[in-house]
Amino acid sequence: MKRKLIFYNFIVFFFLFFIFDVLLSNFYLDKKNKSCYIIEKNFYSFKKNCSGAEQFKPSFPVVDIFTNSLGLRSKSSKMKIDYQKEKIFLFGDSFTFGLGVNYENSFAGILEEKFLKYQFFNFAVPSYSPSLYSYQLKQAINDNLIPKKIFLFLDLTDVYDEGARWQAEDITEKPELIHDEFKKKNFKKKFTHKHFQFSRQLASSINFNLRKLRTKIKIFVSDDYNEVKTSFQANFTYKDIKMLNKIFWDEKKFKKGIKKIKSNIANISAICDKNNVEFNLVVFPWAETLVHGQDSFNWEDFAKSICPDNNCRLINAFPYFSEIKRENKYWATDLYFINDQHFNINGNKKFAEFLKDNFF
Repeated sequence: MKRKLIFYNFIVFFFLFFIFDVLLSNFYLDKKNKSCYIIEKNFYSFKKNCSGAEQFKPSFPVVDIFTNSLGLRSKSSKMKIDYQKEKIFLFGDSFTFGLGVNYENSFAGILEEKFLKYQFFNFAVPSYSPSLYSYQLKQAINDNLIPKKIFLFLDLTDVYDEGARWQAEDITEKPELIHDEFKKKNFKKKFTHKHFQFSRQLASSINFNLRKLRTKIKIFVSDDYNEVKTSFQANFTYKDIKMLNKIFWDEKKFKKGIKKIKSNIANISAICDKNNVEFNLVVFPWAETLVHGQDSFNWEDFAKSICPDNNCRLINAFPYFSEIKRENKYWATDLYFINDQHFNINGNKKFAEFLKDNFF
């Protein structure tokens, strides 16, 4: 009898839990978790004054997304331009955007809270690259929004994105995606994604923490354990170009990507010089770069070669993160999301500390 009672209570609990999940998903989370993306045929950006949420992939947490009147990620959808403050522009992709963390926990959000005398404008959008940054800066200047400083976060994905994803008829024109990568994507939510959002988020959180715990145990057991995610976008630093995945790469795309990075940075530099704007170029490592090195293509040396001809100050975070790696055996799980290249909350905090202590 007692076993039957426990069994019935168990069934009732799960029935009520899933009813609660369906109601929560459809009447609260579905409204809260709206996307702030504007998807066009060959372009994407963010809606203006948007409040929404995003989950990059199932193993990532759901985070709040707010955009301001310019369609830029910010701490509030009600942020207004303060013309009395000096302005700092941040250009970058998903790292600078703060993928997987709320804005206040991103390095951009942390710096914004530390330096209240400036107004920060975070132009970052996931998978954008220098072609887009050049276009964004030109548009802002045309709208009479002149920054005191800009920080361009040059990411390892920029070579592939410039070589294989973005194109423009002219360097001054709006870039478009070479392939309509959104055309085949089905943005309609699956039944379980729509009606069981709370369950999925709970399972995702449990899975994320268990994976982190398992990885830390492996590191504790073996000092030689250095398993990190590798990627087709960044492995050109430690693999010969001829050995890269031919589905994504060939020598022509690689050289095209490098050339376009240089030409767009030169264009950005010219705009900065013309408007008396301080230009800072920032490079930082992925976990796989720290593990596998840069014997095939040294990203630090590439960045160093750019600034002398483009009147920019180089900010190199490689030595800083390399030192963390030497001192902390758990560096990978402490700085990056498990099985991903992006900074977690602590990685963003460390990057913000580096920038704050050395360059602000």
